[in-house]
Amino acid sequence: MEVVEEVAEQGLRHYVRAVADGLEVRPGAVCHVPRPRAGAYLALPARLPDFAGREVAVVWDAHHGWGLGVETSSGEDLIMLAYLGEDVLPEPDEVVVFVRTLLRGQRSGQLKPPIVRPCDLRARLASYVPSEPTD
Repeated sequence: MEVVEEVAEQGLRHYVRAVADGLEVRPGAVCHVPRPRAGAYLALPARLPDFAGREVAVVWDAHHGWGLGVETSSGEDLIMLAYLGEDVLPEPDEVVVFVRTLLRGQRSGQLKPPIVRPCDLRARLASYVPSEPTD
């Protein structure tokens, strides 16, 4: 089981990196946490037209998939503005389109956290591990 977890963690790292690369987010602005509850946080350099004074982040977790939110001034949780959809692990290009659409001030995704479709998350994450070691 530990080998399976390690492969899934590597897959999460590569998957999040693919999304970050597509959004041109520098490595220092990316955080992913494999355990106990898998998640990722990407701090975007861009701002939203309606929230020009707030930092924007894209977040992922295994329960709701990808979402976009703005930081609060008090350090509380993000104010979530949109969620991508029911697929917990959409293709990185789909995430990039979702985020860029929102950054242009257009609507995308949904307002409420989705109930994601069940899937074998470990197997899907493992598919993002390159066959040749890159780390």
